[in-house]
Amino acid sequence: MREGGKQPQAAIIGAGQIGSALASVMRKAGRAPALWDKDAGKLKGAEDFPRVVSNATIIFLCVPSWANREVARNILGCIESSQRRIIITLSKGIESESLKTMDEVLKDELGGRADYGVLVGPMLAEELLAGQPATVVFGVSHAEWKKEIRRLFHNTALRAEFSPDLHGLAVCSVLKNIYSLALGMADGLGLGVNVRSRLTLEAYGEMREITRFLGGKRETVQGLAGLGDLLATGWSSLSRNFTAGRDLVLKNERNLSSEGSVSLLPVSRLLGARLKRFRILYSIKQILMDKKDVRAILESRMLT
Repeated sequence: MREGGKQPQAAIIGAGQIGSALASVMRKAGRAPALWDKDAGKLKGAEDFPRVVSNATIIFLCVPSWANREVARNILGCIESSQRRIIITLSKGIESESLKTMDEVLKDELGGRADYGVLVGPMLAEELLAGQPATVVFGVSHAEWKKEIRRLFHNTALRAEFSPDLHGLAVCSVLKNIYSLALGMADGLGLGVNVRSRLTLEAYGEMREITRFLGGKRETVQGLAGLGDLLATGWSSLSRNFTAGRDLVLKNERNLSSEGSVSLLPVSRLLGARLKRFRILYSIKQILMDKKDVRAILESRMLT
């Protein structure tokens, strides 16, 4: 059964794992999103960038966080301001120079010429590609887009929920990646479910306080964007951040390109002297940035 009305035209910028998974979700339900990537070799017969974005009313950014501002600027150069559009980012990060989250970056760059939003929550790309269902959370700058988004994902594997705390959603998406590194480290050390459960609970508590300090609502952390995504990302080998933490222990590999690793420095800068109040976050900083011994830090800080 389809909801009434014309389906909104969607475009997905970035054909990596999550971009391809999002496209797969839509196509399996009979939608026809346009998919574009700067690496033309990833796609066959893709239209050029100006045509892809100018034909779309809902544009999803599935690109690294550092590229969001540039891509948003390029989109503005290809569209007419008279047509309603929303640009929704799936990126989870903080700009290294401005220290702004992705919702703030889009608000700055778009300047009212297009609406903006974020898409967060537990949605592991491999599960989506396999047709597994997921419930996600949208935050949008204008509530009128809720109907369009619901129509786009009606009868798909993605169930859409909405939160008015757009900024809180963006903050949660950054923090859960960082804390997932610690949960991966604990798994790599062979610490059991008992210990990792405690770490998860403490991480959740720290996320609530940090999210409130950075301008979001504590209640947002209680939902899918916070605790829900922390469980998915921090307990699954399908998660890059969990795997990066585990590989640091098992293979002595410091994967500083994972979203959690990249976000650690800007979050530390935002918190300043307050960072030491959050013992798990501070421990992650000591391990990754100060190169302290993983086992020593986990046992002396996290397990006491």
